[in-house]
Amino acid sequence: MSDNKNVLSKINKAKEKNLTALDLNNNQLTTLSTEISQLTNLTTLYLSSNLLTTLPTEIFQLTNLTRLYLNGNQLTTLPAEIFQLTNLTTLYLSSNLLTTLPTEIFRLTNLTALYLSSNPIRRTLKDLGINGTRQVLEYYHRCHQYNFFLVYSVLGLDCSYPVVNAFSVSWKTH
Repeated sequence: MSDNKNVLSKINKAKEKNLTALDLNNNQLTTLSTEISQLTNLTTLYLSSNLLTTLPTEIFQLTNLTRLYLNGNQLTTLPAEIFQLTNLTTLYLSSNLLTTLPTEIFRLTNLTALYLSSNPIRRTLKDLGINGTRQVLEYYHRCHQYNFFLVYSVLGLDCSYPVVNAFSVSWKTH
């Protein structure tokens, strides 16, 4: 069980000192204190190797975040509200239990690195409602419009048609 006093102490210290990075890795966290939302100067938040199954909504108030480390948790879904983190450039989601990602992830136009390895994601373009040549071409255009370089499978899919296999590699832009 996590030492909640220790975590609250770290959050309070970050608030007092206007820190831009907070390391809460390896604390066996199942939830986050609502006080995390007050750390509006944070640009980097480390939450790896905890026991989070969902993201607390307070995280989406941290709009200055550029790097978010969530690898090694037990996340089963990523809320659609992720698009509120408009400054996010790097998102680590490897080694979770994600089976799908919201299409809102495409709205993160500053995202240059998304790490998804070791998740049971499997989707097809058809799952996204993409059928027929025109929609496939529009999907390709959207991938490239957001400067996405898709390695094997991103979001459980790549810019290919009709089926995308499960993957174990990461997605990075060029």
